Amino acid sequence: MTDVMDDTDYRSKSFNRNDAEFRHPLWMTESHFIFHLWRDGEGHLNCHKDTQGYPVCSPRHLSQLCIHTLITNPLRLYKTRAQDIPHDLYPVMLTEAIHRRELESINYLVSSWPHEVLDVQSLLPLEEYIDPHYLTAPIEGHENMSLMDCFLFGLLTLRTVSRLKCINFSGFKHDRKLGKELARLAILWISPSKRNVDYIHGVLSQSLDISRDKVQRYLNRISCIYANMDPFVNHGNTVGPVTVVFECKLTLDDVAIGLGLQHETPFRFHCRRLWYEPISEVVLQTRYIHKLLEPRNVTHLDFEDPSICSDVMRFDSLLECLLLLPSLTTVSLPNTIHVNVHSNAAYELNQTLRGLKDLRKLNLSSSNLRDGLDNLLNGLTQPIEYLGLRDCRLNKTDIQFLLQWDNIASVKELNLSRNNLKPLAYLCVSLLTKLRKIICFSISYCCFTTIGLRQIVRRCIECDHLKYLAIQSFTPPPLPDVQELLQDCTTIFSLQKCLLLPETYAFPGSNDSDRIHNREMLLDIAYQYLEHMGRTDIDLE
Repeated sequence: MTDVMDDTDYRSKSFNRNDAEFRHPLWMTESHFIFHLWRDGEGHLNCHKDTQGYPVCSPRHLSQLCIHTLITNPLRLYKTRAQDIPHDLYPVMLTEAIHRRELESINYLVSSWPHEVLDVQSLLPLEEYIDPHYLTAPIEGHENMSLMDCFLFGLLTLRTVSRLKCINFSGFKHDRKLGKELARLAILWISPSKRNVDYIHGVLSQSLDISRDKVQRYLNRISCIYANMDPFVNHGNTVGPVTVVFECKLTLDDVAIGLGLQHETPFRFHCRRLWYEPISEVVLQTRYIHKLLEPRNVTHLDFEDPSICSDVMRFDSLLECLLLLPSLTTVSLPNTIHVNVHSNAAYELNQTLRGLKDLRKLNLSSSNLRDGLDNLLNGLTQPIEYLGLRDCRLNKTDIQFLLQWDNIASVKELNLSRNNLKPLAYLCVSLLTKLRKIICFSISYCCFTTIGLRQIVRRCIECDHLKYLAIQSFTPPPLPDVQELLQDCTTIFSLQKCLLLPETYAFPGSNDSDRIHNREMLLDIAYQYLEHMGRTDIDLE
């Protein structure tokens, strides 16, 4: 299924191709040449070759060669006055510097950035930005330095000629280390002479519950990690303020501490997407989230705390936090709302969600909501597009409520997987008649019989927009059942992807290699059957 924390355009979203591969430009540069690339039917990049098998390339433009020469000679770049470089060349120069791993040039360009906004992802050489840890991975031959270190140093040594007001690091949600390093900007800006336990602990205590001993251990770690960088930082640099936009994973102590120190520095941290879970030894009451982040900017919240329903005060604090974030479009509370622990949790959450007028996505996977779906969803007037109810112990009463729920017609993605719905296949069939806009539908691991699954799949034929269908069972289905299910799937003309086979561990075999082999054999047979049916456009897993 799609990631609830992403902004998914369901109309353009394709499930049978890797969109990341189509994001890259069809060219790749070296120092003096541009190599001409082409994309095959599977989306993979290949280089055009001449009759002798050599890659086809052509000289880069003179302007590009001049930029390359300047970037690869940092001494010449430093001698050039920032005012003498046309402002529109800075983005191209920074891209070239990143591509060439010219660390000193990156420092200079960031520290003298002539524009008010620096959008990092848009300047990366896309033909090489594939690894999610692209910015934070150590660069070969540079003593554990990373591209991120260069950006940090540039921000800490901002020049008076710079007009930088906002630097955007959005788009790197899979890199947990990036958020941690960005949050350290605050402590690195503070002079080492002021980094004493009493001062830092006093500042942090205004927004966090943190012990003096924890602060001391944090300061010891920072002084060790940045021992080589600290002597070259312009501590207390008064240029600013600078807004730092990033994907905030408030799941690490460095991030919480960095946010707590930001108002002592020129840096202000903003985010649209916020992941939060309890942090050992650093306690942030959820009702105080507005002290660390601008609440109006947060549109996506993912909060997970399996034990919060057993503490009424902490649960009330979570509800208050939701009300403090008025722009929320996405609320994800996996493994958090358990009605068997807090019998009124679903109703109280419902009353809070009613106040979120922009709410479009709601994820409650791995929560215990048995007999509680009515209390949770009843009365919500927002057009909910995404509803995640995976592994929520749903029963007949809950599915019957979904059938009668006024907003069910607006749902485009519904995940009911890992709920024991074996005797309720007929209700799921009826539910599909109400899902007029459904695009992604999952009923994997719901203990349905093959007959029940076929009834559901056949009703999916009437879903004109369905692109993604998950119908996995706990054990590999027999080959005749696979063929029958695929035959039904081929009649869903909008279908792009079908999750049909269980995970590898469910396949027979004496070891992992045998199980992988057996799964791949069945998958190959399934693809051959799809080809025979003329539906090679359907991707299987």
